[in-house]
Amino acid sequence: MCSKNIFLPAFTCFFALLVSFPLKAQVKNAVKENIEKLHQQAKEEAYTDPEKALSIAEAALSLSQEHGLDKEEMQSYYCMGLIYYYKSYYNISNDYYRLVTKSAQDKKQLSAAWNNMGINFETLGMLDSALFAYQESIKIDKALGDIKSEHMGLINIGLLNSKVNRYDLAFSQTRKAKAYFQETNDLQNLGLCYLNLGVFYDLRDEPDSCTANFEQAAKIFGEVEDYPNQTLAYLSLAGSWVVKEKCAKAQEIFNKAKVLPSASVPYYAASLNATQSLIHECFGQMDSAIYYSRTALLGFDSLGVLARAKEEHFSLANLYAATGRSTEYINAIKQYDSLSKVLLNEDMNERIAEMEIRYKLDVKNMQIKNAETELRKNRVQIVVISTFSLALLIALILTYRLYSKVNFANKNLYKKNIELLATERSKAAEQINLDTNVEQNVLLDRFKKLMEDQEFFKKPELSLKMAAMELGTNEKYLSQAINRGEDNFNTYINRFRVNEARRVILEEQQDHISIEELGFMVGFSNRHTFSRAFTQITGISPSEFRRIHLSSSST
Repeated sequence: MCSKNIFLPAFTCFFALLVSFPLKAQVKNAVKENIEKLHQQAKEEAYTDPEKALSIAEAALSLSQEHGLDKEEMQSYYCMGLIYYYKSYYNISNDYYRLVTKSAQDKKQLSAAWNNMGINFETLGMLDSALFAYQESIKIDKALGDIKSEHMGLINIGLLNSKVNRYDLAFSQTRKAKAYFQETNDLQNLGLCYLNLGVFYDLRDEPDSCTANFEQAAKIFGEVEDYPNQTLAYLSLAGSWVVKEKCAKAQEIFNKAKVLPSASVPYYAASLNATQSLIHECFGQMDSAIYYSRTALLGFDSLGVLARAKEEHFSLANLYAATGRSTEYINAIKQYDSLSKVLLNEDMNERIAEMEIRYKLDVKNMQIKNAETELRKNRVQIVVISTFSLALLIALILTYRLYSKVNFANKNLYKKNIELLATERSKAAEQINLDTNVEQNVLLDRFKKLMEDQEFFKKPELSLKMAAMELGTNEKYLSQAINRGEDNFNTYINRFRVNEARRVILEEQQDHISIEELGFMVGFSNRHTFSRAFTQITGISPSEFRRIHLSSSST
């Protein structure tokens, strides 16, 4: 008795600990799933409704921090970086990506963060910083054996090389990526290859090849509904027509760009104004060209896209010079020079920031190595404690088995007697059920044949009693036969009626018949009962079912 009193509390404590771990794991997994759903929702809303997406991402971040989920926290930062990119806040976007690069253990996520930082740097005109970020991303992709991401990195680096006049290297890298994405039928990235090749040909002053590649890029982006990149392709194409002095053609392409959904995004709106200025200049409408150039400049300034603002100051200076406005020309040139110095200083600051990031990453890696060393030192202690715990558990189990041995033997004898009695009763019941099942199957087959061959279900007044009389049986037997399935009598009959209604809609094309008449045709007494049964069985109303069928038939 004493051993039992000792064993039960010990076993209860051990069992409680054993159960608590799976419960905690289940709660944690549920939180992770919820956070993952929030991330997915935020990404879906990022382009169309950035403010809503931001609030969703912040909720995910709060959850991950509350439950100490480091990986999910990094995913939240990455998601917020993406949202701020769509809001055209490129510096803020990079702030969040930097948080990911400092702490993320997921190599795929780390690569994506570096790549997106490169895109932001490139947009801001910080080419050296962009090149460093792209190279870090490709380095991680190669280590992971991720061929697709590696070729995506080649697209970005190829474009950067073109901007520093390394055309041969740019063409080589982009064509290599293009061949891979053609082979894998990746239209999104294939469109980017054509877009970049168009830029390269433009820089090399090959207008025909430039135009052909921009047209192909715009076509592909339209197929995959990538409206931001389709906007860029159209604007680049319009610019190539301006170079050829095909002003009307340039305006035609521009009109396609300005109706795309991305035209309302601040960055693309400013880009549209810059291109419109070029077109008006092509037509010789200098005042309008100056107006749109100023509007574009205001847009780029407000977004902090200083590289584009610098380009627009230069364009504006040329327009002032062409119209003889010397004072405005001098001011525009001064602004251009001032922005050039600012960009140079910012680039230096970014390089310093990159060195700090590398240093912090090295410190983080050293901390991880130290933690691994400490873990190895404690491993022996963990093994000893685990072995002792296991030995204790085995001893408790053996004690319990010894205590319960006598009772166990008596229970077995009792069980055998009960099982013998139950077996005899079961055999008798099975024989009775077998006979009953055979009779019910025969009755159900006769009833089904009555529905299918004579269309008995079309009688609105049909009842269980009427059907039983027709089959020469009683209501109870017929009801039991039908209830062996999942349906009762009314549902069983309604399935035949609804199936007949669907057949009439799909095969006889009697769209002139009203829904109420159709219900009467198949055996329903009123429209309400027909609609309710049809919706319950098919999931949609008969009106909607016929509307969808007519729509798909016409298509």
